[in-house]
Amino acid sequence: MPKLKCCICGLGDNSTYKKVDNYYLMRCKNCGLIYLDQTYSEQYDFIDDAKKDIKNEDKEKVEYWSFPQLYYKHKKVFIKYFKERLKRIRKYHPNPKTILDVGCGYGFWMDYCRRKGIICEGIDISKESIDYIQNTFHLNAWRQNLMEFDTDKKYDAILMFDVIEHLENPNKGLSKCKNLLKEGGLLYLQVPNLIGFKIPLNHGYGLPYHFCNIKWIPFRFLANVVSSKVFDFQKKLVLNNTLSLVFKYACCCMWLFFCFFLFLFVVVYGFVKGVSC
Repeated sequence: MPKLKCCICGLGDNSTYKKVDNYYLMRCKNCGLIYLDQTYSEQYDFIDDAKKDIKNEDKEKVEYWSFPQLYYKHKKVFIKYFKERLKRIRKYHPNPKTILDVGCGYGFWMDYCRRKGIICEGIDISKESIDYIQNTFHLNAWRQNLMEFDTDKKYDAILMFDVIEHLENPNKGLSKCKNLLKEGGLLYLQVPNLIGFKIPLNHGYGLPYHFCNIKWIPFRFLANVVSSKVFDFQKKLVLNNTLSLVFKYACCCMWLFFCFFLFLFVVVYGFVKGVSC
């Protein structure tokens, strides 16, 4: 398998950041990017491996949350997230009429956009997900990777949700997106921040399918490569349903203990004061 250099600097000056199972994560000494030392598998295997790992409890399992069974199980959460996402997009492009979703998955976001009056087309490397979109939603979606995608269309916005970390060369991917945008178009990137404190605590690194972890400083470097302006960069802490429930119960228990000890203090204080009198 070919060794990888920093996809931002193009340099091989690095140090070992961490060893995870049989994989080595490297840190670029120039820009701080954390990246996989080499390619271990084909990205085309991602969906199949993630499907096998749905019920896997292993820390380093391959995770993918957009399978139909997971979407319909957590539909309310997805819809709430879609509303927030569209609101954020419209903050910087008030009236996007055409959108390209790169790595569109099974098309639930595309269908949501259609219901909001937006023409949303998509590309993905998974035949299964593209077939699902075409047969279920009857939307324009093609089985192609970003670099092979060929069209004369220009889009108001191009969206990449948890995709750029799957690219061996994000620079070329962003340059491709820039060429597909209309003048003044918006490129919206969502990336997982897997380096550092993670919730849930046993969340893995997405190996071997995540080539890099785009954090704030490397993201600035990456934007400069394609001469793009960064409007906003948001880090969001999201608790999963189980953890949220545990957190709520913990707060409730703490409140009950506080009330109990306050009551005990009042009783003891009243008793002591009564005795002293």
